Amino acid sequence: MFEKLPMWDIVTWNALIAGYARNGFGDATMRCFRQMESAGICPDAVTYTCILKACGISRSLEIGEYIDAEARKQGLLQKDNMLGTALMNMYSMCGALEKAQEVFEQLPVWDIVSWSSMIAGYAQNGRGDQALKCYRRMKDAGASPNAITYVSILKACGMVGSLEIGEDIHAELRKKRLLQNDIVLGNALMDMYFKCGAVEKGQEVFKQLPYQNIVSWSTLMAGYVQNGLAYEALESFRQMKNTGIHPDVITYACILKACGIVGSSEIGEVIDFEVRKNGLLQKDFVLGNALVDMYSKCGSLKKPQEVFEQLPVQDVVSWTALLATFKHLDHDKEALELFYEMQLGGFHPNSVTFICVLDACGCLAAYEEGKEVHNAILNCGCNDDEIVINALINMYGKCGSVRDAISQFSLMSRRDLVSWNTALSACAQNGCTKEAMNLFKQMGQQEIEPNEVTFVCILAACSHGGLVEDGLRYFFLLSKSYGPLLNEEHLACLTDLYGRAGQLSVAEQLSKSMACEQLLSALSSLLGACKIHNDIERGFSIAMCMFHLNPENASSYVD
Repeated sequence: MFEKLPMWDIVTWNALIAGYARNGFGDATMRCFRQMESAGICPDAVTYTCILKACGISRSLEIGEYIDAEARKQGLLQKDNMLGTALMNMYSMCGALEKAQEVFEQLPVWDIVSWSSMIAGYAQNGRGDQALKCYRRMKDAGASPNAITYVSILKACGMVGSLEIGEDIHAELRKKRLLQNDIVLGNALMDMYFKCGAVEKGQEVFKQLPYQNIVSWSTLMAGYVQNGLAYEALESFRQMKNTGIHPDVITYACILKACGIVGSSEIGEVIDFEVRKNGLLQKDFVLGNALVDMYSKCGSLKKPQEVFEQLPVQDVVSWTALLATFKHLDHDKEALELFYEMQLGGFHPNSVTFICVLDACGCLAAYEEGKEVHNAILNCGCNDDEIVINALINMYGKCGSVRDAISQFSLMSRRDLVSWNTALSACAQNGCTKEAMNLFKQMGQQEIEPNEVTFVCILAACSHGGLVEDGLRYFFLLSKSYGPLLNEEHLACLTDLYGRAGQLSVAEQLSKSMACEQLLSALSSLLGACKIHNDIERGFSIAMCMFHLNPENASSYVD
């Protein structure tokens, strides 16, 4: 129709550009814009608004900044609030939230559209705290939220686990009667409750929805999976199919995760068949990755490899999923080889890849290979990721290099409790008792509250260092201050402590009070102590007990 028109003015060009932008054709939108400029037509606020939408879709920050400069040069931002909001949206979609906030502050008027856009920008970029802060500021300014605002703020509540604010919003929605006809808002509310761990409230919202669509069912199943209720997710999948609603890619990915959690390869294979029958595996590699992960968690090594090889596109996620399969099934050497193969194929590892391969290096005590992975982390710029650095500390600890482990720990700008515990564990398992005690002292000085894992590390450090009196002192100190956190793993450490110090009768008596789950571990360390201290009679008695508990444990026979 455009080509047949006798004349193309700014309105005609804008209609075509807007059509492309609305339908998500970012490249075509930009091409039309360049053709319009070549034809000598000067863009207006409507043109720029459409182009900014296209820039957001295609993440073209550089072009978006050019449009920003042009609009400012023409003084359009001071006259047109819609253009300013479009500019904010573009910056948010490109991840430039500081620039989006800067544009927001410069708007002539803050209406509900601009407020909602700013809140949505923070929520979509994982900045839930900032979204909530912006929401409070909006309320203080006297602006009344609409359904779009509520959807974004509910997402932010789920992100940061702010159940109290989420419940307040739920009360507001009831008061305004917004839930009766808005399924999108209802789905967002349900998702918020599940992400905050309020499963029963999420179920209640689901039942009260005006109707349930595929998004509602998928949100329900995802909520169950997030809260460890995989069987409930599988039952919901069955109920959904009975209502005649057909699963989509998101539903299948979610239910495959549930199959992996419960280890149900039978249901997983049925889903696999459905996915292939509907031709979804060739269209969406997310499903392929989910299949690889499901078969891995069900204990299969062959099936994940088959799915991986059949994927139309292999990306870093699919490579990492396969690598995690080898790691999950204790094929650490193969996981390391796959990591090298992945790099040779030109795929750049991400944080999850590095965490998997570092764990494999640690289990193999492959120090040199671990150093190579460390270099790759530095080259990829992942060295500011706390979880990756924690994995590095753990790897160096397992490889016996406490110096490298402590060096990485000291370089961290932010340390959570996991970081402290990982560094403590590295010291403890290598017999560096003094260093472990120094770290524990520093934790107290920095007011880091320990947990049960911390106590296991401290007791293990005393045990490996043969410090019976120190170990007992810490144990009774911990019992007095943190009694509820102590468990049978701590008793197992105490048993090991007495055993290493040669107090075998005390250790044996202590092991008799333990439940079966930890008893085998405690007896194993006690058997090793009997060997060290040449107590053959007691060792034989303990071995007989171990054979009875687990006749297939080869290490018992060896000792």
